[in-house]
Amino acid sequence: MNAYPTKRLVTGAIYRWMAHPIYVGFVLCVLGVSVLAESRGGFWFAAPLAGLAAAALVAGWEGPALRARFGQRPRPPMLGLPAEGGGRVTLAKRIWICVATLGAWSVAYTLLATMPVPSGAASLDTVLDGHLPRSAVAVWVYSLAYLYALAGPIALVTGAELRRFFASAWVINVVGFAIMLLLPGLHAFPPNSYEGTTGWLMDLNQTIDAPWLAFPSFHVAWTALSTACLAHRWPKWRPIWAAATLAVAFSCLATGAHALVDVVGGYVLAVAAWKHAQIWAALVRASERLSNSLTLVEIGPVRVLSHAVWSWVAAFAAILTVVLLAGPGEAPRALAVFLVGVVAAGAWGYWLEGGTRLSRPFGYFGFLLGAGGCLCVLWFLDPARGGTLAAAFATGAPLAQGLGRARCLVQGCCHGRPVTGVPGIRVVHPQSRVTQLAGLACVAIHPTPLYSALANAAIFAVLLRLWSVQAPAALIVCIYLVLSSLARFVEEEFRGEPQTPSMGSLNVYQWMAVSGLPLGMAVIALPSVPLPAAAGVSLAAIGAAAAAGTVAAIAMSVDLPRSTLPFSKLTVCEGLADRSGRQEPDVEYSQLSAPGAHVGDVRHERLGEG
Repeated sequence: MNAYPTKRLVTGAIYRWMAHPIYVGFVLCVLGVSVLAESRGGFWFAAPLAGLAAAALVAGWEGPALRARFGQRPRPPMLGLPAEGGGRVTLAKRIWICVATLGAWSVAYTLLATMPVPSGAASLDTVLDGHLPRSAVAVWVYSLAYLYALAGPIALVTGAELRRFFASAWVINVVGFAIMLLLPGLHAFPPNSYEGTTGWLMDLNQTIDAPWLAFPSFHVAWTALSTACLAHRWPKWRPIWAAATLAVAFSCLATGAHALVDVVGGYVLAVAAWKHAQIWAALVRASERLSNSLTLVEIGPVRVLSHAVWSWVAAFAAILTVVLLAGPGEAPRALAVFLVGVVAAGAWGYWLEGGTRLSRPFGYFGFLLGAGGCLCVLWFLDPARGGTLAAAFATGAPLAQGLGRARCLVQGCCHGRPVTGVPGIRVVHPQSRVTQLAGLACVAIHPTPLYSALANAAIFAVLLRLWSVQAPAALIVCIYLVLSSLARFVEEEFRGEPQTPSMGSLNVYQWMAVSGLPLGMAVIALPSVPLPAAAGVSLAAIGAAAAAGTVAAIAMSVDLPRSTLPFSKLTVCEGLADRSGRQEPDVEYSQLSAPGAHVGDVRHERLGEG
């Protein structure tokens, strides 16, 4: 960002309070201009996009670059997270953490409460709701839950505890609001029948509420999270804290503020948020098992790699989604665009990474250029049909990429760089690209395919929701390009493939991701019409999806191991294999992954590698 970067890390003046004041100021300027111009697009789209772009720049390049030059900051900023470890934190820091979590939630909740009920919101009421007698005591318990929610973080005393609360609170914020926006439910407050102070309190609760901001119940989620904090601080009083959670949950039902499903959803969300580290560790362990699961089966001259199932599933699900959204009449064109994209992905991968060690690589950006070029032509020739097909491909693309990342784990491509301090995966399979190409056997690395899969799942949910409300085709394509570009820019910072070329301080894929932002913003200006409702399942959709899955499985998971022709092999190098097709390592997997094992201890004589 700076042509003349500083030779020392500035931690004084405003940098004493926040780490990135320029980006904070820029986002606030975009927000302020949007308000002054009374621009809804600026407020709800441009300002959040500016914030996401700034965050992606910091996470994907600037933050790591600063740490590489100056090391860790000597002390965290005043308006930042406390330092890691068990050191005691001040009351001011605890109050700030409450502002940065619960305060941010209250602002977002109040803004969303002013919005109309989203399209397609379904009723959450069941036969069990609405039968509890109304009680004035329940209104007071319901209202006091806000103070109880503050008690938990205030009671925490160490930096590690507050960091755990901060992460848990933002899991609740992000997941809770995402569910409300993407899968909106509806539960209206009953008429206020209370009098006096209780009636005024009930009116106040209804003023800052909306019937569609119901599931999951934030009341229960914040209360349960505070209970977890208090139980961690004073475990002997755990029954008292549990009773408080039950009391608030009951008050949600007794006041009619929430349905039973809201209460259960809020509690489950809080438990998952508090245990987010354990959940993440389980996902990483599952990714590690998948990374070491490659099996090779030879049938005559042909060899089938076990990730063929993931190649098939990813393509099948994506093309099925495309045809279901665009209509059965678009099945032939969808399949044709897909085939062009696969050929372009292979050509792109070979041009960038191919050679003697990788004879058949595939590249996402190649598919994007090939399929995107076809869709642009179709859009130009017929804006209505072409735009609809382009939007359908944009919606199905993150589904294909998210599922396809399982193939990346098995194959060993798109892998991460070495990691310390956070959970990583250790690959020991001798045929994985992690061991053969990068030489990172037994080394903990970032599970970057898992990062990508989760990001693509979120993008797919957003685009599917936009399609359900029949948004313009150009908007869906724009949001896909922008969000996928930001996600890929950050992901590339954690990847560690030695064959990826770099240009300047960024690798080539980060430059491609950067170019996706202006491309996405340009697409939104194209003429488009509101999208049609999704069609039902048809034989045309299933046939096109099955054909696409078969093509993908053959192209990406079937090769000719004994051939010397170009594009014949999918593995890095060949060694001796037994009849089952599985490569025989010189040492057992258990030895490779044993404590104290090191990549230097592994000899790959059968692979022809020192």
